Amino acid sequence: MPTKEIITLQIGHSANFVGTHFWNQQEALFGDDGDQEPELSHDVLFRQGKSSHGDETYTPRLLALDLKGSLGSLKLMNEIYERDTRSDSWANGVDRHESDLHPKNAFLQHLDEAQLPAPEQPPVQSYAKNLDQTVRVWSDFNRMFYHPKSIVQLPQYTHGSEEQPFALFSQGMEVMADADTYDDVIDERLRFFMEECDALQGINVIADVGDGFGGIAASITSTLRDDHQKLAITTFGVDRPLPPSATLKSVWAHNVNSAIALQKLSENSSLFVPLKAATPATLDPLGWSRYQRPNLNLPYHWSAEIAAAIDTITIPYRLKKQSLAMYDSVSVMNARGNLHLAALSMAMPCPMPADDPLATLSRPLKIDERIPWMRDLSTGANFDQCAHETAQVSVLRGSVPGVAKASLVAAFDAFASSFPVPIGASQSFVVDTALRLGETFPQFFSGLGDQGQIQDPSSAEGATEVSQLPVLARLRATPRLRGTVLAKADALRSAKVASMQGGGVGSVGIQFEKGDFGMDREMLQECEEQLREICDAYAELA
Repeated sequence: MPTKEIITLQIGHSANFVGTHFWNQQEALFGDDGDQEPELSHDVLFRQGKSSHGDETYTPRLLALDLKGSLGSLKLMNEIYERDTRSDSWANGVDRHESDLHPKNAFLQHLDEAQLPAPEQPPVQSYAKNLDQTVRVWSDFNRMFYHPKSIVQLPQYTHGSEEQPFALFSQGMEVMADADTYDDVIDERLRFFMEECDALQGINVIADVGDGFGGIAASITSTLRDDHQKLAITTFGVDRPLPPSATLKSVWAHNVNSAIALQKLSENSSLFVPLKAATPATLDPLGWSRYQRPNLNLPYHWSAEIAAAIDTITIPYRLKKQSLAMYDSVSVMNARGNLHLAALSMAMPCPMPADDPLATLSRPLKIDERIPWMRDLSTGANFDQCAHETAQVSVLRGSVPGVAKASLVAAFDAFASSFPVPIGASQSFVVDTALRLGETFPQFFSGLGDQGQIQDPSSAEGATEVSQLPVLARLRATPRLRGTVLAKADALRSAKVASMQGGGVGSVGIQFEKGDFGMDREMLQECEEQLREICDAYAELA
């Protein structure tokens, strides 16, 4: 039976932060099963190939897009593919012009040295402990080698530029309208990965939605939908937090971008999952963050949570036995045909008290009861809730020492069955493979043992280094999404009004009209109306 491959697209700087954690988590699983048969098939996400020297390679089936100046020390052609370009055949010599390179931190320097024969070296963890202070861009904690066609550096804009920021949805559409960019991204790179698949089951898209990358994602997914009408496309829209210094104008522009992106990406995708990054204001010391102490001002920290959620909820696609194909997952979520949105919630860790590991899962839930130890990553609420829903897919990962697998499955089935979901619209999975915390995953946990078990429920203090975590993730079609979509529709209404005023913050509305792909009042009105139609569809679920 052929591997059912998945191609991953990462579109945007925040998306690449998330993606770097995601791939590092995959790499942490390599060789981790010992003599046992692995539960997960790495071939779903990774491709085999050959380097320029003829060596076997194993790299992510990935296309990642970012701006000029965003890659840090990462080279577009890494050492397993690059050829030795020195040659004595150049009789007249060659002039070389090089710009200063982004300096490598101690962790990356150690990874380079680890490839060479050397005497005993300190464990890599000792080099990773300072990543909180040294990570500036996503490549600063990247462990993976990528295929030469994987990384795209878009030249039209510069990362972090204040003079010409990549700040509008329409700018992304304009970038993809450039013939050279389109040919490079779609025809040369994406088509390469698609054509080498034997049984492509779908595409996972991780995309920024608050800036111009939303426009790029909309353009690419629209092309995919036009060319492959039945292809399963799941898009995770990453809504990054804005810094405290953000102006009112930039906040407004961010909100309008994410509103347009939600409408366009939900239209082009089989399933669109909005994801809001946690912020310091959303920390709940009595709820989901009780055993976490993250610095949520750091993308390196908040992107780790989102990556863990995506990694966990997509496990059913990668199971070697009794897997759930992406298309079937989409069908479960969108049984009515007009529900292209889904909400994702997660517990990291899933509370497993050392003295009674199944106590949390075994307790029956009541209708409308809050689940404070699970964060809702999609609706903005700090908690999940036992409410009426149309569909759900739930995943619990991580075996529990001293607890039989059958007992864990029974407890989780009881948890999943607490939710009022139509018969046949709920699927649950329990896998032994826990979330492995490699050296690049931030160690912001406390009150946990090495295996992620809760040591002292009354006090979340401690400094144990956690090697793995039990994680619970739940994807669902829920009426709670109506509020999320309604807020986006209201943002577009504000922009439409602003475009008729001008001056001050109102000039934001005018900004969206600029350029060949600008959106005038009528286009914003149409987008708003489509979002309100989505609101009505989810209101019917209540």
